[in-house]
This record gives sequence, structure tokens and C-alpha cells, in this order.
Amino acid sequence: MRIIGENLKRLRKAKRLSMTALEDISGVKQSIISRIETGKKNPEPETVERLARALDVDVQYFYFEESRLPTKVLPAMPEDLVDFVVEAPNVPYLVLGKGIKESEIPLEVIEQLLRAWRENKR
Repeated sequence: MRIIGENLKRLRKAKRLSMTALEDISGVKQSIISRIETGKKNPEPETVERLARALDVDVQYFYFEESRLPTKVLPAMPEDLVDFVVEAPNVPYLVLGKGIKESEIPLEVIEQLLRAWRENKR
């Protein structure tokens, strides 16, 4: 399933992890991660579960096209906001990312969003 590899690569890069770093935290070999990301290997369900746990997302994240993240915007966001965007399953990611970039949302608003997210996460 190519979509799994695409979503894995997008999420790994959004979390600023190398394949080696993901191997270290997931226990899935870097060579397997590479083959999944390039669509050369369909991962076993157990492998997807290990990757999901390591990346702190639900397994279903990997199976849907809606999982696309605004990868061009994420590297410029504060790390907490990246976590929020990655973990919030009902946020329309592309709209949020595009809106932040185009509207130049004030830092205070982003900080309020992060505070609310942190409080809700507890």
C-alpha cells in the first residue's frame, strides 16, 4: 500500500526524524522503513503498529489520504505546534498550515492555541 509509505515519510519528516532515529525509537530496521516509504514493501500490521507507537499517532493515520500534512509549513512552526497539528485528527491540516503561512497569525494566537492544546492533553 503506497499510501502507508507516503504518510510514514511525511510524518517522519514533519517530526524531524531520520530513518535511523525512527529505527532507534520503533525497533523497525532503517532498511525496512526505507522500503516502506518508497513503496517497495507492504508492511506487516505489527510493523505499522510499532511505527505508529513510535510516532505517537493512531495506526489509522497511515491508511488514509486525509493524513497529508502541510510539510512545507511544518519546519517553520514551533515544535509544540507541529505536535499539535500531527496529533489533532480533526484539524484540517492543509487549511491550518496555509492559513498560518498566509495570514501571518500573531505569535500570541499561536501561543494561546498551544496553551489550550497542552491543557487538553493533560
